[in-house]
Amino acid sequence: MLISVFRILYNRRGMMQYGPDMPENRGSEETADMTMKTHQTFLESACESSKAPLERLIMPDISDRERWESLSPELKKALVEEGEKRQKEPWTEFLLSDYREFKKSGDRKKFEDKYFARRYKLNGMILAECVENKGRFLDDIIDGIYLILQEVSWCLPPHNSYYRDEPQLEIPDVTRPVLDLFAAETGALLKCAVTVLGPVLDPVSSAIRTAVEDALEVRVIVPFCSWHFWWMGRDGEDMCNWTPWIIQYVLLSVFSGREEMAAGETSDRREHGSFGPDPEKHPGYPEPLMEFDAEASGYRKRYYDTEEKLRKILTRSARAVDYFLDGYEEDGCCEEGAQYYGHAGLCLFGCMDLMNRILPASMEEAFLAPKIRNIANYICKMHVGGPYYFNFADCSPFPGRRGSRDYLFAKAVKDPVFASFAAKDYRESKVSEKIMASEINLYYRINQVFTHEAMMKEPEVQGDPEDVFLKSQGMMICRDSRFTLAAKAGDNGDSHNHNDVGSVTLYKDGKPFLIDLGVETYSAKTFSGRRYEIWTMQSRYHNLPNFRIGDTVDGELIVQRDGEIYAARDVNCELGKDAQTLTMDIAPTYGREEIRSYKRTVRMIKEDRIEIEDVYEGEPTCELSLMTYEPVVVENESGNVDKNPETGVQSGEISEGAVIRVGDLGTIAVEGAASVHVEEVPITDERLQIAWWHSCYLTILKMKDKNLKLVIK
Repeated sequence: MLISVFRILYNRRGMMQYGPDMPENRGSEETADMTMKTHQTFLESACESSKAPLERLIMPDISDRERWESLSPELKKALVEEGEKRQKEPWTEFLLSDYREFKKSGDRKKFEDKYFARRYKLNGMILAECVENKGRFLDDIIDGIYLILQEVSWCLPPHNSYYRDEPQLEIPDVTRPVLDLFAAETGALLKCAVTVLGPVLDPVSSAIRTAVEDALEVRVIVPFCSWHFWWMGRDGEDMCNWTPWIIQYVLLSVFSGREEMAAGETSDRREHGSFGPDPEKHPGYPEPLMEFDAEASGYRKRYYDTEEKLRKILTRSARAVDYFLDGYEEDGCCEEGAQYYGHAGLCLFGCMDLMNRILPASMEEAFLAPKIRNIANYICKMHVGGPYYFNFADCSPFPGRRGSRDYLFAKAVKDPVFASFAAKDYRESKVSEKIMASEINLYYRINQVFTHEAMMKEPEVQGDPEDVFLKSQGMMICRDSRFTLAAKAGDNGDSHNHNDVGSVTLYKDGKPFLIDLGVETYSAKTFSGRRYEIWTMQSRYHNLPNFRIGDTVDGELIVQRDGEIYAARDVNCELGKDAQTLTMDIAPTYGREEIRSYKRTVRMIKEDRIEIEDVYEGEPTCELSLMTYEPVVVENESGNVDKNPETGVQSGEISEGAVIRVGDLGTIAVEGAASVHVEEVPITDERLQIAWWHSCYLTILKMKDKNLKLVIK
């Protein structure tokens, strides 16, 4: 029953590399020595071995009143109200000078706010029209479609580069469109729009669908079929979430259709897969000059007008996703963290699920592979409780609610605990979250509302997360009835990396105790050579040691360095019944010979305490940073450490056995520190304020000798 219901819905950093696609160069000597592991043709082989005929990706269109009327009254009401709200908003206007602003000042937000507002507005009205079917949103929807079609580029300014890590072009070249995340997503949005609204748009004019199809050809499909972008993968190229994120949209742009269409018919219903009107169906148009060739007269074959071409697109898509999968170990750990799971693991599911519907049952075996199952349920391992997840790299501790993609991924990999977890989290979400009001992806939203009933009825399955060690990232995660602890070894070469090797994140009773701040609003600096000038990227603002030359605050501060070579060594994890321990030496991450060794041991003694014990060998003075969300009070045996009456900062010497009180959450007993300094860290950035609504606090402990121990209760 579940499968039949869902069948109606689906049937590393840097910029792009854009150049001639030369398959014969794969595996060349130039790239072979860069390959770290054997490439597996996981999905490509599954697609090539399937002899099933290609099928369309069917979505319920507006004429299927039974399906749209079957949605819950709560959802229908919310969707219509959101559509009405969006309809009242003015269409945003942006000029080329807005696009150029990023190149001039590094400000992404000015352009992106206007760019995304159009897509939110269009999305909301499309869903409201599908629910209501009265035509009152239709004129505004057509306006929105054409506004987006008229945009010079769908690619965001920070992504407007033809080669990875190269400077962005100030003005987009319309003759060579860059296929980035949001160009692909925009293409899928417009294709889904003309698919679900076809029965009411086509009577207005078939030119609407024609305009969308032609734009998709130029901006999405021709670049995808003609050029190699770095995110497509070749031996030795680093990958990240861009690959599955873009590939799923390419598949939607090419294969989406409506149920009444005949197999093999082009989605715009024009004969010969050509551009331009069909003279027999549109007698008002002049006949082509037949003495010239077809292309000159405006008729040319599409990139996807035959099954052979469609299969090539599918194979090319599968090949790219296979390269993305090469970046994962068997443990399924996402190096970009829990927030990027939605753009990595869940987009992988999107690709596999779409392929499984285009070539029916072709991915069934792949879904059950251990690596895919581990990629799927990774998000359960990272969950702390409530809205909180362990975060590292550019992630927020609030990555968002689970929804239909998580739920369907769990069903595909046959993981009932994950399915129950996803459905329960969905049920606890607000109505605005259920209808994904803050999502620009129309396909996700249609998927969600038609999976609503199944998630609401999914039975709860008890299954406490196990303590785990994710070897690929060197991450230990363990729990008892009060504490949830994550400690990270690994290296500083991750995608979206922060310099955080050895860092510890801790929650008590579901509340943040020792925190990872996350990242500020993206700017030009974020993905540039100046990335680590941003304070949230630095080891000083993680729960880590840093070092000074000399004993004064004026001495040179030594912090961790970025790059894969700056990694923990001698990593070992022991998961016992009563205690979990991770040990590592993080000295190499500082890249200084005078820091010879820094052995950190992080231990959970179940139902009792957390211990962090550091042993240091080297010349520079060691300072240990602790980041907390709650204000701290430092107590010596003789009383509280004095505060500066003007600044309110606690600073001074501390005695052996001093205690740091972290709000009302708990205490940190300190052994081996000479002095303490506590400073307030105001949170003023809009993105950080999503998780941290007030100031955070940085406590710096200066190591007395070479040993420092913290006992947290």
